[in-house]
Amino acid sequence: MKDYLSVSEFYKKFPDENTCRSYIAQQRWGSEPVCPRCGSTKVWQIKGRMQYKCGDCPASKSRFSVRTGTVMENSRVSLQKWLFATYLMTTARKGLSSIQFAKEVGVTQKTAWFTEHRIRKACDTENTMLASEAEIDETYFGGKGKNKHVSKRQNAGVGTVGKAAVIGLRERSGAVVAMHVDKTGKATLPPNIEETVEECSSVYTDEHRAYIGLNMAFDHHAVKHGADEYDVPVIEGRELPFGFPIGDRPDPTIRANRHRPPPPTRTRPRCAHRIRRAPVGAPSPAQRPAASSARG
Repeated sequence: MKDYLSVSEFYKKFPDENTCRSYIAQQRWGSEPVCPRCGSTKVWQIKGRMQYKCGDCPASKSRFSVRTGTVMENSRVSLQKWLFATYLMTTARKGLSSIQFAKEVGVTQKTAWFTEHRIRKACDTENTMLASEAEIDETYFGGKGKNKHVSKRQNAGVGTVGKAAVIGLRERSGAVVAMHVDKTGKATLPPNIEETVEECSSVYTDEHRAYIGLNMAFDHHAVKHGADEYDVPVIEGRELPFGFPIGDRPDPTIRANRHRPPPPTRTRPRCAHRIRRAPVGAPSPAQRPAASSARG
């Protein structure tokens, strides 16, 4: 069954502000509105306005709307754009910059930046514990030194120097947790895993030595990439690398060389553009006089 909407289907489902307002009210309160300040159900809608009034709150704080108490409060951006912005952020696999986000939604870059941060804050959860099956991987974020400004280059070496270590944990078909760690060693990774994944859950990692010993608290499975092991049945179809689509993109040539077709045969020499051509009107080689073998 299809569990996502295309852009055209989104606008068919939310064609105007009234539809968006009714959808948000239904998701928040169900069939009967509730005051977001005191929780009272003694509420009625103000005639001619898209607002409600609570009978148990003081007169100065009795009015509210579907935006009150949400990230959309005190915002002039339409509800349709808020919903479309949420749709983009939850369906974009690689994320969106504020400039591209502004073009897609139809707002300024400042508004796009503000909207993105509010939606991220709304998606923030605390004390998320992963259960059942969790996949774990680590990566480093930070560009190459040669691509940085001279003032920001550390010139301390290559590899992970100057980059931030991040560990990602993903429950299969569930939540994703990413956190910054000082190092990717055994003193850092296992404690974070134990605080995030429920005990006795199945965890899937690579052969990094820091993960040795996880089988004491978890059902630990590891895939050995160093031994060219990728299609282990237990952990086939790993999902976590998609959590790092930009920062940890694998080299597509690693596993694709054996399936890649041979390059097409060249019908034109590489240096054909360098072949000197005779000027117009010059005699052909057959019309040129034969060179004399004797030197005179």
